[in-house]
Amino acid sequence: MNKSENKIYSFFEFTFVFSIFSLIVFYFAKEYGLNRHWAAFPDHEVTYAYNALLFNSAIEHEQTDHSGYFSILFLSIFFKILNLLGYLSTFKFSILNNNNNYETDFQNIIFFTRIYSSITIAILYTLIFYFLNYFAKNKLYSFLLSLIIFSTFSSFVHLSKLRTEIVTEIFFILSFFNLILFFKRKNRFRIYNIIFFFLFLYCSILNKSQALFYLPYILLLTYFYVEHMKDFNLENFKFIENKNFKLILIFIYTAYLSIKFLSEYNPTLLSPFFLILNILLINIFFYICLKRFNLSVEKNLVFINFLLILIFLLFKSILFIHPSTSELAFQKTFTNIIGAVIGLTGSDQTNLVSTFFLL
Repeated sequence: MNKSENKIYSFFEFTFVFSIFSLIVFYFAKEYGLNRHWAAFPDHEVTYAYNALLFNSAIEHEQTDHSGYFSILFLSIFFKILNLLGYLSTFKFSILNNNNNYETDFQNIIFFTRIYSSITIAILYTLIFYFLNYFAKNKLYSFLLSLIIFSTFSSFVHLSKLRTEIVTEIFFILSFFNLILFFKRKNRFRIYNIIFFFLFLYCSILNKSQALFYLPYILLLTYFYVEHMKDFNLENFKFIENKNFKLILIFIYTAYLSIKFLSEYNPTLLSPFFLILNILLINIFFYICLKRFNLSVEKNLVFINFLLILIFLLFKSILFIHPSTSELAFQKTFTNIIGAVIGLTGSDQTNLVSTFFLL
């Protein structure tokens, strides 16, 4: 099978798998009632739909607790697409206010919010299928295992209402998969995998801050699949070899965490320590891998930390191009994360262990 035939086969395979999961998801979602009254079982879907209207109205979004940023952003784009196709007339507040038919308009908005939720679930389980098949190399086994995972209680909970976990899991799996590919690839494209590892990790954390609690599991599981690693090509990054550059990185870490912590309203002291711990975990993980293959530890670790900081700064800068992006969302997911988690679970700092198990 040549490359063009392989691409066609892969396209039809993806279409088939996605279609099967879509049919299953929509069947059960329909049983819950896609068009049930928007106030019949009020939950986050109302909050996210409201914030999606804020996004489309260029108004700063108000849902910042954990923060569902990409769930809301993609929902706002979904509304715009529906509007262009003529399925949804109301996709921003100016239209909602002019129509003076809030009940009907909001019912339509929530209906399509549930459609959007079902689509994201189908995407997630299609991704799970491909993720499992990458390791199992058996499509039937991977498909059946995906169905078993789908049949769990949590899946049916998400079928009844839009939650941030689905999009968070999509980004989290993509982050995990790129880290594994980084240690399996031997060509020059492997650097893109480490970039996407950080990028998708940031996306999952911004969408739901608790994703950061599972970073140690990603690193631990990935270690068992480490097959290959070599020095980064630093020909275009000669400044990395400067002895003072690592001190600059440490200063950036310290200054950023200190400024953000001190500028927080009612900050939690555990938050900066938790973030520092995760940065250390990433460095320890790559240190062990570098030592395993007898590679240059210092230069490679400096470059990895450079990428970690650079990607975060670019990630945040690009998102702030959108007028609805809120600094408060970043504060509660990347700065005062422990305070946000404790606030969401209604716990205090002395009950942090039980808080973790409530994630």
